[in-house]
Amino acid sequence: MSTYLQARINKFINKGKELHGDHYNYDKVAEMYESTENDIKIICNLHDFEFLIRPKNHIAKGRNGGCSKCLSEKINNKLSLIDIENIKNENVKKNIDINEFFDSNGNIINIDDIDDNKSEYYIPLYNKNKEIVGQTKVSKNIYYHKKINGKQYFIDGLKNLDKQKTGSINKDGHAQMYIDGTTIVFHKFIVTQVQNKTYNSHTHNIKHINGDKLDNTNENLNIVTASDNAANHKNLKNRDGEYSYVKQSKNGNWEATIRSKTGNSPSLSITYKSKHHAAHHVDLFIDQHKLNKSKNNVDPQYLTDFVKKDGKTNSNPEYKNIKRLSDSCYLIEIRRAINNEKYYYSKRFTTLNEAVIARDNYLEKLKDIEFNLKCENMPLLRDDETNECYFILNDNNIYIDEEDYIRIINNKYAWNITNGYVQDSSGRTLHRFILNHTDKDDVDHIDRNKFNNQKNNLRICTSSQNQQNRGIKSTNKSGYTNVGSYRNKFYVDRSANGKKFRISGCCTSIEEAIELHDIYDIIYNNSNIIHNPTKAELNKNIILEIYNTIKNNYDNDLINNQSRKNITLFIYQQLNKRK
Repeated sequence: MSTYLQARINKFINKGKELHGDHYNYDKVAEMYESTENDIKIICNLHDFEFLIRPKNHIAKGRNGGCSKCLSEKINNKLSLIDIENIKNENVKKNIDINEFFDSNGNIINIDDIDDNKSEYYIPLYNKNKEIVGQTKVSKNIYYHKKINGKQYFIDGLKNLDKQKTGSINKDGHAQMYIDGTTIVFHKFIVTQVQNKTYNSHTHNIKHINGDKLDNTNENLNIVTASDNAANHKNLKNRDGEYSYVKQSKNGNWEATIRSKTGNSPSLSITYKSKHHAAHHVDLFIDQHKLNKSKNNVDPQYLTDFVKKDGKTNSNPEYKNIKRLSDSCYLIEIRRAINNEKYYYSKRFTTLNEAVIARDNYLEKLKDIEFNLKCENMPLLRDDETNECYFILNDNNIYIDEEDYIRIINNKYAWNITNGYVQDSSGRTLHRFILNHTDKDDVDHIDRNKFNNQKNNLRICTSSQNQQNRGIKSTNKSGYTNVGSYRNKFYVDRSANGKKFRISGCCTSIEEAIELHDIYDIIYNNSNIIHNPTKAELNKNIILEIYNTIKNNYDNDLINNQSRKNITLFIYQQLNKRK
């Protein structure tokens, strides 16, 4: 870090401590500090909370330093909104000074004078010259509020009479207010502080259901996803502001549209002559597919003659490749390319049921054509000597079980040989495909032939077990895996629990080392790489009998490699004594 940058950081920290005292911890400032315009990390000592903020905003006068928890705590301490119905309750009323309540113009209100018959409440909004430039619509419990700490905080900006600060309209068209010099957007304040709801501001927004940003009544505010809110703003440009996902087309009809971004989620496109019917179809679609979207809640008086239409939708595969042209005309259009040959089918039907049957029959025909072509290109053959089944791929014989051939042919991805393994164009190997294995464990070819994918040659094993079944290395002079020699003596290399260890010191010939190797594999179930199966089978029962007798004398031999080594050597010595 340059001396100049370090000096700027020190200057910032000193100014922050001068302004906020010991309220904040600046230990992580140097990690991200580049200029006053870039975010840095600061920790609030009071809440042990780490947050990001620009340096210039942290040391700006009149700000609380940037900790959102401190700001929320300050709001809760400064403002107490009440439910008017509870105030009127006699048990509550006698404990409250009725002269503590004010309307949005700062006039003292007697509790008994509150107008219950008033249906709409509006609060004025001002510009810098204290001129009224608009008004925001609010609910009753927002309009009437409480006097806090001897100061009159007004909902039309929570105006403090000492500072003469008022509510206003921000550049986005939302009503905003001030609390101790901090600007707060009105609808966010109502949802979080009055309705006591929480949401992630990075993934969700607060939506004005009717599209009016100055209508901040409780029933007009709803928490939705950011994409849903963006779709609502887009629809506002083409509709009259009454319903979501409904817009008027050039011919005067009303279109109900819900678009799918991924292609997997349901989408809707339908046209009605009435906007109320289109909006109601949207509600039915949202209920049917349980979508996280705001409903229109159309007044039932507009739905007396509603008849639901069959919309064009990708949510039901039954209607794929079928277009509804009218109530008595359905068009099928199918285009496919199989082995560089193009197929096209187009026909009209009077009912949907007829169209579905015709489409399914044609698709079955295409499947048969595709299957026959694949069988011609990759036919199933049989070895005359071993009677084993195989097919030829890139001039290599790929051995499989006959029962797996149909599945392999019907796989929608093409097969090829990559890095010595048979795999399809999606990257899935044939041996995993045959066992339908998707877990992290390996699938091992027991005979180490990657082209032998018969089930009896495949086993699911750990990566360690798979590594043990490798071929002989070019540096191996013994001719057997895991068996080596040093100064005319032979040893066995094994591995377990992620560690390698060597069993040595008693083998003077390659035959003795092979016997020691096979004893270990019999004890610990590695029978697929036994070097002398005939002799191992003869001694298997004796080896297991000795092992069961002595294993309790060793601590945790399954996880302790030293115990494994000692047990193997002991059994080897006992076998030699019995000869």
